[in-house]
Amino acid sequence: MIVMDHNLFSPRSLQALGVPCIHGTVFESRPVELNGFLQAFQALRISSKPRVEVRTELDKDRIKLLDDIHRSFDLVVNGQTFPPPSIGSRFLHVTTFNNWPNHFYTSSGLTGTDVTLFNVLSKNLQFSYMLLPPALSVNGRVQSGVADLALCQLTLTNERYHMADFAPVLSEHDLALVGPKAKPKSEYEALILPFDHWTWFGLCTSLLGSFIMLAFFKVNLSPGKGILDDTYEAFCLALAPLLQASLSHNIYRSNGFMSIYCFLFLWTGMGLLLTLAYKSTLLATMTMVVFNGVIDTPEEVRSSQLPVYVLSQSLMETALISSPRKIYQDIYDQNVTPFGTAFPLSSTPPDMNDKIDDNRAFLISTRTNTMREANRFAFKDSIYIGATSWLGPKGSRIVAQISDPLMRLQAGGLTNKWFKDELQNALNSHGSMSNQPTNEPIHLGHVTPPFILLGCSLVICFAVFLGEVIGSYVSENEGK
Repeated sequence: MIVMDHNLFSPRSLQALGVPCIHGTVFESRPVELNGFLQAFQALRISSKPRVEVRTELDKDRIKLLDDIHRSFDLVVNGQTFPPPSIGSRFLHVTTFNNWPNHFYTSSGLTGTDVTLFNVLSKNLQFSYMLLPPALSVNGRVQSGVADLALCQLTLTNERYHMADFAPVLSEHDLALVGPKAKPKSEYEALILPFDHWTWFGLCTSLLGSFIMLAFFKVNLSPGKGILDDTYEAFCLALAPLLQASLSHNIYRSNGFMSIYCFLFLWTGMGLLLTLAYKSTLLATMTMVVFNGVIDTPEEVRSSQLPVYVLSQSLMETALISSPRKIYQDIYDQNVTPFGTAFPLSSTPPDMNDKIDDNRAFLISTRTNTMREANRFAFKDSIYIGATSWLGPKGSRIVAQISDPLMRLQAGGLTNKWFKDELQNALNSHGSMSNQPTNEPIHLGHVTPPFILLGCSLVICFAVFLGEVIGSYVSENEGK
C-alpha cells in the first residue's frame, strides 16, 4: 500500500505518476485541497484505480467526487465504502455539433452514424442521455464538466490527448483543398470551341486581307463598273469559300485576268479546309457535353491568387500553417491572410458558397464532407490526415466502459456499414455522375446566334429597301 499525503503529492506532481495501479490513503480535512487531490488522482491514466481511503472530519456531502459517475475508483470515507455511481444513475449530458455523416440535423431531428452507434450502446449498457444544444467548443464543455461526453469525432492531437480521454479511434479526418467541379460549357461557347483564339485571329486576318486584295483587283481590273459594285463582288468572293464547301465555277468568271484566278483558287482551297475542320468539330462539340477546365492542384491555387476559406483557430488552420509542405504555408500567406478568409465557426461568410461554386474561391474541408456536395470535389493531395474519436473528461469511467463495446462493433463491420449507408443516401440525393447524359441533340440554343444574325440582316435589308424605294420615288418626282 502507498500512503499518499497531500504534503507530498500536489495535483501537478500527480500528473507525472506512471504506475499501473495505486492503492492509497489520504490524510486530509480541508475540502478544497481534498477535492483537488481526488480530481488530480481521477485524471491519472492508470489501468486500475480500485480504492482510495480518505480519513477526514468532513461530511461526505462536501466531497464532490462521491456522486461523480466518471469516478473510476472506490472511495472509502471514514470506513464507509462508496463504489462509483452507476452509469445509468442519471441522464448523461452529451454535446455534439453538425458534422455529416457522423451527426447532422434533419427535419426529424439529429441523425447520423455516431447517433446510431450511441443509441446501440445506450441500449446495451442501459443508460439514458440528453443532447445539449450545439456548441462552438465541445472540448471546452467536456473539460468544464458541462458535458459528460462529446459525441463528435474530434481529431486526436497531442494537446487534446493531455486534456481529455478519447474513445477508440472511429475514423479519420482527411483535410484537403475543395473546389468546384467542372461545369459544362454553354451552347454559345460551342460555336467558338472548334478553334482556339489564335486560329480565330488568323482566320479574321486572312478574311480581311483577302477582301482587301480582291477589292483591289476588282477596282483596278474592272474599270467599267462602279466602286460599290466591285467592292460588293470582292466581299462575296472573299466570304463565299468560308460559307459553303462547294462553289460554282461561274464564280471565277469575273474578268480575263489570271491574277484573280490564281488568288481565288488558293483562297478557295484554304476556305474549304477551314470549313471542313470547323463543321466537323462543331457538330462534335454540340452533341457532346464539353466541360470547362478546373484548378485541381495546390500550385494552381497559389498562382490563381483566389481566396481560400478556412475555419480559424481550428485544426484546419493549424494544418496549413504547420504543414511540412511549403506550398500550403504559401497558400495560407498568399490566399488566406491577404483576404481575411479565416472565419470563426459562428460566422460563416454569406457569399462563401457562391464564390466557391463560381470558381472564385476555395475551401479547406474533409473529404468525407465533400462527398455529399454534388458540385464540389476534394483535391488529390491531402493537407493532413488524423485519427478521430469521441472524448470525455480526463480519467472518465464512461469512456472506459464504452471503449470495449465500440471496438466490438467496429470489428463486426457495423460502423462501416452505417457509414456506407449514409454515403449512399447522399449520392442518391444528387444522382450518380455515371447516369448523366454524355451527348445531346442540337437544339435551338445552339443555333440562336445565326437566327439573331438573320433577323438583324432582314431588318437592315428592309431598311435599305425602303430607303431605295423612297429615293427612287423622289427622283421620279424631281424628273417630272
